[in-house]
Amino acid sequence: AVRPLFYFLLENDALKKHEKDIIEEAEISEKTKRETLTKFQLMDDITILVSNTSNLSIVRAGAETMALALGYNKKYLEEKSNLQHLFRCIWVLITRFSNKEDTIEIGVIDALKPILTTASRQSKTFAFNLISCALKATLDAKETPAARKIALQTSSIVSQVHPLLTHNMLPDLARLYEQIGNPTNDLIIHQIYALLPCSILLEKGESSSLMPNCNSLVDRIDCHWTLFQIVRRSFAWGCFELSHRILSSRLLQKCSTQRSFFWLRSLSQIANAENTLCNCGTSCISQCLELLNSAYSTICSLAAVDGQDGTTSPAGKFYFQAQILRNRIDFIKLCICTRALCTEMIMCGGNLPFGTRQRLFLKNCPKQFRILAARYMQIYKVYGLHSCQQTKSSLRTMFAMCKFMEAFIEHTISELSITGSLRIQPEFSHPKGDKNLAMGALLLRLRTGALKPLGISKSTSRNTTELLDAIDAIMKCPCPFPIRMFQITPISYTIIDISLDIDS
Repeated sequence: AVRPLFYFLLENDALKKHEKDIIEEAEISEKTKRETLTKFQLMDDITILVSNTSNLSIVRAGAETMALALGYNKKYLEEKSNLQHLFRCIWVLITRFSNKEDTIEIGVIDALKPILTTASRQSKTFAFNLISCALKATLDAKETPAARKIALQTSSIVSQVHPLLTHNMLPDLARLYEQIGNPTNDLIIHQIYALLPCSILLEKGESSSLMPNCNSLVDRIDCHWTLFQIVRRSFAWGCFELSHRILSSRLLQKCSTQRSFFWLRSLSQIANAENTLCNCGTSCISQCLELLNSAYSTICSLAAVDGQDGTTSPAGKFYFQAQILRNRIDFIKLCICTRALCTEMIMCGGNLPFGTRQRLFLKNCPKQFRILAARYMQIYKVYGLHSCQQTKSSLRTMFAMCKFMEAFIEHTISELSITGSLRIQPEFSHPKGDKNLAMGALLLRLRTGALKPLGISKSTSRNTTELLDAIDAIMKCPCPFPIRMFQITPISYTIIDISLDIDS
């Protein structure tokens, strides 16, 4: 009942632009304040309604509406009173379900997932209190199996948004895992989902201690569909070692059709290539490109079997997969070409002779990265409306990766710089969720620690060395793959009937 009224208030925001020429500035400000208070009051009423019901359908509808409301009103959680009110109402509902003895299969967290994810993304305080209270409830003497399941679910949700926050609570999670003993497949999934983001954002020595835990958990799973879900999430976070292990040793041996075998084999080749690139860097680039090209050829063959133009038209089933792989291969080749040219520059004393082919190649490198960024942005525009938030975030990260390389090359070579100062391009700004990905965090650190000082340094040889180090770091950093990669479906078209006769 509240949702149509809330939509009406959202539409009223657009009226302020048309009324600006008529209404005085003070009156507009007063009207905006009244509308904001009305929206906040509606949001408070929704949380009270959700906390006082046991109907999961109402809980799910309220959570979806609140997630939409927070998307349009990000200042809501900036006020301490609103944050306390939202958390108190949600935790009252969660506590009521966790105290029931026969609710091991309850779906209260699944119903609340939209609001829990959105609120955790906007407020780190909310995320910290959510996982802390969930883990503390499992230490109570009266805790139930439902409380343990809720703690696992909340930890997996928070881990997707704030991995380092979950990492700080790994000792408490370890005690929780010991209490569970022999978990079901559903609980194992939540354990793995909580550990994967933590392992990929840590140093190599620290993350290696978490992978055996994930491998031992995977060995307990017998359901092939559950294993495929774990592979999909591992691709999203860049845990390619686990993905390759599951695909090569578990799933490929159980394929029932030839098409499934080729599809899973192409995914296994991608995971193997990315894992090799992360471990060995540019020293194994030929092996990596061979595997990626083989996977690309397999996907093109599967598209041809369907009898459709599957890799060249957005209407094809494999268009998204083919474009992502093609762009990834081109990005690696451009990085290797740039790295070879920078190495030659260092050997030549800091610059390349005028009129040589190498110098022309170097001047064209920023243009090639700009074209590649445009290709990623085109995929984002075509598929962004039909994809989940993780797919959008991954595509934006890949776009930012290409724009970073373009800016770095232009400002490394003094002759390519248009101005003496560093140009900060507005489209490079990171969305808030991207910095939780390993590649997004690396790009942010390189931009502030390596790219900005280039506007001050005038040494071409020093800047070239910095570019070489940046390329090596990017090549060894796990690149997130969109979850849309695993959906073999074309995008849906919308048919609009337009009448030229307004009287008809």
